[in-house]
Amino acid sequence: MAAVGEATLRQPVKDPTEVYFPTSAGLKLAYEVLIPTKNPAHDWRVIVDAYSAQILEKKDLLFQVDGQGFVFDPNPVVTANNNTLRDPTATAAGCGFAGTPIATIDAQRVTRTLKGITLDGGVHKLEGPFVKMRNFAAPNVAPPTEASANNFKYSSGDNRFEAVNVYYHVDTTQRYIQSLGITTAHNKVIECDAHDNSTGGAFFSSLDGGLHFGDSGACLPNRASDGDVMLHEYGHAIQNNQVPGWGGANPVTGREETRAMGEGFGDILACVALAERGGGFQREFFEDWIFGSTPLKALRRVDGTKIYPTDWVNQVHSDGEIWSAALWNIYRTIGGDSMSAATRQAAADALLKTLILSHHSVAANASMPDGAEAVMNTNASLPEFRGKHLIQMLNSFHDRGLLRSSAGVDLWIKDDPADTGANVFGGTFWNSPDLWIRNANDNGTTHQNAEFGQDNWFYARVRNRGTQTARAFVVTFNVKPFAGTQFVYPGDWVPFISAAVGYNLAPGASTIVKAKWPKALVPPVGTHACWLASAYTPVDPIPSGKHVWEYNNLAQKNLAIVDAVVGDTLTFAFQVGSQFLQK
Repeated sequence: MAAVGEATLRQPVKDPTEVYFPTSAGLKLAYEVLIPTKNPAHDWRVIVDAYSAQILEKKDLLFQVDGQGFVFDPNPVVTANNNTLRDPTATAAGCGFAGTPIATIDAQRVTRTLKGITLDGGVHKLEGPFVKMRNFAAPNVAPPTEASANNFKYSSGDNRFEAVNVYYHVDTTQRYIQSLGITTAHNKVIECDAHDNSTGGAFFSSLDGGLHFGDSGACLPNRASDGDVMLHEYGHAIQNNQVPGWGGANPVTGREETRAMGEGFGDILACVALAERGGGFQREFFEDWIFGSTPLKALRRVDGTKIYPTDWVNQVHSDGEIWSAALWNIYRTIGGDSMSAATRQAAADALLKTLILSHHSVAANASMPDGAEAVMNTNASLPEFRGKHLIQMLNSFHDRGLLRSSAGVDLWIKDDPADTGANVFGGTFWNSPDLWIRNANDNGTTHQNAEFGQDNWFYARVRNRGTQTARAFVVTFNVKPFAGTQFVYPGDWVPFISAAVGYNLAPGASTIVKAKWPKALVPPVGTHACWLASAYTPVDPIPSGKHVWEYNNLAQKNLAIVDAVVGDTLTFAFQVGSQFLQK
């Protein structure tokens, strides 16, 4: 069951069958387990090594095929790098502008693979493991079917085109999310109607669980012709699946802050996931095909400057621009503005994985600052990141007013027991009492030697000797061998191994934060390892070029790396030196 992820059984699983399974190393004794699941439907065959329990194969036995169809990816404006394109049905008399010839618009179609569509009775249907096209409401446009799986190719003026467009974008988005290692974000079939004129717009219904895309009428393209729309509405379905009832009024502020966050998430899912399309043309524009005729050239943008709560207007789409702007700035600063396409994609993957998984920690009626804390906590907890992006996240959330500290915060990690924070060279600055290692995540408060060959944990006590509360702060941890010269910030502190985040540290108070030190990054026994820590807030930055004893936010602890077994005796070398700099 772990191999097939989040799934609901259609019927009980039968006893496994013993088999010999061919591998590159020869036949292996194994068990064949057949697991029928629903929502989405799969007939999984899982082959488990009888001795190691390794999964040798996982295969879906349902008869689904891949087809091909024409789609916009994501829309004609982006792929043509031309924001003057208009809906072909528009007329100067009725709309104030003339439409673009349909041949020009059709030239922006591309052929894409339609994965996992169903073959039923010799007919291919747009029904797969994650998407099922259907007709919810008028107009009664039936989803297309084809005898050939590769024949879903229509003009953009054909009503069948939008159904193909919806299937492709929603299915592709779910597969992308799963490629990030996420199986808890609407990992099931969602029903979609490409032509539903209930509102003329597009919406996710929590009552029927489906996505509805309206026909815009004269002047504007249909909603299902723009990939931005599909990703936005699918974002609502994802959040409601992760947190049922998402969107309640916050009990403290009385505002619909999670609903606003939902609108911002939908915009950012579209803009970040599709940022590379068209060479990045207008990547910060949301729905620039549907609303290209407006003065903004889009419905909304995600690069705004609104501040929480100053710019709150109690309109969820407008207020959602606070959330989307904070997230967009994170994407840009963690690599989204890089000249390297691989770095930009890594930034998109990191932000969206962190963000989507953070929803599990957000209440249905949370505040926007609650959401910001959930994003940072999730980034700190994910083993592949270990807080890698926390400083950029805090900077962005601070700028947007979500986790803002006032000037007057003064963070401090003691250099040695006698440290008064005077920033003078002296004492055992390399043995901070506010830093200690634990060999387990046990919240102990006494220092242990770091154990080679296993995970260890960094612990730090952070103090605020300022006059204002630190709304949020980040502590980074790095370990470097001593090379004969004293460490200088920031070069020796980055890239850090792990980082932790803390909140609401009042003046005169202290708190303890911790972060994992993975065993793969623990140096060998005998290494003269120096542990470097820093405490950061946007209003208490650390100047470049500082040594540990020159700034309260910096600390150091020299470590002994051991590989001890109970009952063993070990001998290790140590270095004796002067605490004073040579001249």
